[in-house]
Amino acid sequence: MVKSLLVCGLLIVCCLAQTIPKDPTPHNTQEFDLEYGDFNEQPLPQIEGDRVMQSTYPGIRITTDYTYLTVGTQSFKTYIQTQLIPAIVSYLKAAVTIKYPLTSPIKATTSTICGFNTPSTLKTGVNSDMHVIFNSVADSGSWIAATTLCMVSTGVKRPLIINIGINTNAIVVPTISNPLTHDLNINVLTHEFVHGLGLNGALFNDFVDANGNPLTNHIKSVTLSGTKRTVLDLPPLTTRLRNFYGCSTIPGYFLENDGTAHPENRFFQWDIMSTAGVTGSKISQFTLGFLEGTGWYIPNYSYAEPYFFGQGEGCGFYADGTAASSDPEYCKGSGMGCTEVGDSGGYCVAPAALEGYSVITAQPLLNCENPAGVYYTPFANMQVYGRGLGSKCFTGNLAFSGTASVTSYCLVPTCVGSGTSTVLQLKFGITTLSCKQKGPLSVTGYKGSINCPDPIAYCKTYGVPTCPRNCMGRGTCYSGKCSCNVGFQGTDCGFTI
Repeated sequence: MVKSLLVCGLLIVCCLAQTIPKDPTPHNTQEFDLEYGDFNEQPLPQIEGDRVMQSTYPGIRITTDYTYLTVGTQSFKTYIQTQLIPAIVSYLKAAVTIKYPLTSPIKATTSTICGFNTPSTLKTGVNSDMHVIFNSVADSGSWIAATTLCMVSTGVKRPLIINIGINTNAIVVPTISNPLTHDLNINVLTHEFVHGLGLNGALFNDFVDANGNPLTNHIKSVTLSGTKRTVLDLPPLTTRLRNFYGCSTIPGYFLENDGTAHPENRFFQWDIMSTAGVTGSKISQFTLGFLEGTGWYIPNYSYAEPYFFGQGEGCGFYADGTAASSDPEYCKGSGMGCTEVGDSGGYCVAPAALEGYSVITAQPLLNCENPAGVYYTPFANMQVYGRGLGSKCFTGNLAFSGTASVTSYCLVPTCVGSGTSTVLQLKFGITTLSCKQKGPLSVTGYKGSINCPDPIAYCKTYGVPTCPRNCMGRGTCYSGKCSCNVGFQGTDCGFTI
């Protein structure tokens, strides 16, 4: 037996009823037994030159077991089994292909697995590439979910069986009318699935290269701001990091210095593996890049969500850790602004994990996708709130008379033109405002102004229409709106009819 670590007990950091979300801090790690399964793995697909042909890879098969999901209301259990987990599994099947699929069923011959009596399905065998056992507890702590690695294969030592425990006191059961809660739950549990797929310190030494050989020299110790940090140098991921930040010397994927398997929060704000419990966090290209870096999977990057935190900021922002608090990703003081992902108003906050840096932290009641936000803003009749309506967050200090403090507004943007002639149009009631350059823009009939972002930069990033999680693998994205397959509904096709 070898030992595995409990991966991440993710804390509750926001929900629609809260105001300012708390800083996420994972549970301390604990040790569990890790078993090895002797299963037949399909050989590496045909290699053409140095490139494995991606078309030969099948989508990952993920099966689930709810035998121990016994605690909680019936509505909770129904939601987990019929809405939340099926949506995540559908997304992963669409977004992740597997290089070493099993050709024989996963079977557990021991009487217990991951501290539970072995479910009967595992005794007879499950045709799957990864089997997930769920259990539920009612805990007074603030953790939402925790993942345990139970069994890996004897070949490439890829995870085969994991356990995800869910705290019933920390999950809000949503309806289709409040999709932001469903979004939050999807991100939190997808975070746990990714831990199970490979973001687990017990697995780092088992990663393989493109040819299936053990990966070497990929776990490094790098000094960041005077502190030694663990860095994973996984070729597909490191290349993406260097291209994204514009720094050819980036050593790899920095991990937090708290002993857990999470990316450094300061660099990966809004990435679900760093801040999954924050409304608006994204399944970024780096999360998918990590999965590719294990050597076990090939992701479809069209399922990565738009992510721009730190893009193009160079070595000073990332590799050297000398980012200035004046960089646009950060804020000063405690005033209001728009979150980095551009969909919500919030306040400037300095979470402990950011190590002295401050960011605009979302207030769910000021989220432009939250219909209830209309009750918490000035000039409500001039703004648009609600999922799927295309509204984004902008700041300003408009007033009928006198002066007003800077606040956030939810307006529908439209990009017109191209290149240097790009104009960002903002709908303010029946008035169309034209942002031709970055800076304040006055509005007829009001004191103060709306703060225009750089229209060229905005229209290449936040202004591009996108579909949440590419419609979960359950529909097709057309101009930023999902056309769901039969049987599914919601702005992201995340609900089953």
